[in-house]
Formats: sequence, structure tokens, C-alpha cells
Amino acid sequence: KFPMPFFYDHVNKKEDKHHPSGIVFSFNDEETDGETWHWHYPYSTEYYCKYVEGSAGASTVVTLHGKECLVEDYFISVVCEDVEAFVRNQKKEMYYIKLEARKPYRDQKLLEQIINRVFRCLENSLQSRTEKLKVQNLSLPVLKISQAISAVNLLDRDFLSMVTVHLPFEDQVFTADDLMPLIERQGWRRLGLTIQLHKFSPQVLEEVRKFINCTSKQLNLIIIKYQ
Repeated sequence: KFPMPFFYDHVNKKEDKHHPSGIVFSFNDEETDGETWHWHYPYSTEYYCKYVEGSAGASTVVTLHGKECLVEDYFISVVCEDVEAFVRNQKKEMYYIKLEARKPYRDQKLLEQIINRVFRCLENSLQSRTEKLKVQNLSLPVLKISQAISAVNLLDRDFLSMVTVHLPFEDQVFTADDLMPLIERQGWRRLGLTIQLHKFSPQVLEEVRKFINCTSKQLNLIIIKYQ
């Protein structure tokens, strides 16, 4: 049985641990896939990790390079420890951070709680840094647009070029005013924005039109994706 953060602690090379070019954590309410990617160093290793809720509830089976290990905590707690460790200790600029809520899931309320938990751990780790993290592309699921704004404002805005905001549930809506703070502090670099929705509607189209009319000089592009 192993302590946390598990994934981060099992990345062996110092340069792999402190300088990943990208990290991905894709989750639902039962399991998570984690991945690191590197382009700074030619001999770096990509790491793939899978977290699955244990049968006992308060335990997690973590698979890394085909080896299963048992960590004594709830699976999302194990995931959050690793997200925080990678973000807090990152030494170099990054190409992307991707946090993804995915289907299928059993319980929407539970997945909402997990999204909030993952967001808080990202926010806490960014706040704990002495220097703002340089990330070109940020992707995260949110329950409200203000969460994305909070995360974006904790990054180096002069380096950030693309933000993907995922609203994973059918009842989620937004207005042009909700989106405005995403670009208000962007500085000299134009921002690309992707909004990933459960479904498209005339209301969405109208709010996007209003947003573009107000921000065309600050936006590089805007993409709307829906199921």
C-alpha cells in the first residue's frame, strides 16, 4: 500500500517530474486516466496512470505501467494530490493542462462534486506558486464560467493563448457577460476560446454573437462544440 501523491512520486527522472510539457487527467465518477507528455527532453518518458475506485470505497487501485497498487484513500483524493503536485512543482513553461470530465457516469450530482473538487485543487496549487505558471493551453470542466475565470487569472496571461471551457451537463447555460472577464485581463496576446457544450441552442448563438461583438479585438478565435 502506497502514500500520496502516487503518480507524481513514481515519475522517476527529475526532469520528467518537474518539467512535463503537458498533463491530462480525464475522469468520471468512478475512474480517472492520468498522462504526462514531454517535449523539452528527447529521452523523457511519457507516463500513463489509471485510478479506479476500490471495492472497499475508501481505497483506490492505481495502475502505472501495468502494475497495480493500492492507495488508501478515495480515488478523487488520490487524483487531486497528483494534480496539485504536478502543478505546484512545475519548473518550466507548459504546452497544456487538460482536465476533462467524461462520459459515461453514474451520478450527475457526484460528478458535479468531483468537478468542484478537482477545480479547487487546481486553484489551490496555482495560488501556492511563487511565480505564475506559464501554460499555453488550459482545458477544464466547470459548473459555472466564474471557475474558469478564476483559474485563468492565476496563470501568466501573457503566455496563455487558448482556453477550453467544458460545460458538461444539459442544464448549464451562460451569457455574454459571463464570458467577458475571460478576456478583460488578457493583455497583448489575443486569446482563443473553445466552449464545449452538451447541446447547442438559439440562445447560445445569441450570447456568442454578443460576446464576439464586444471582444473581437481581443479574440483570436472562438469555437463552439456540442454533442
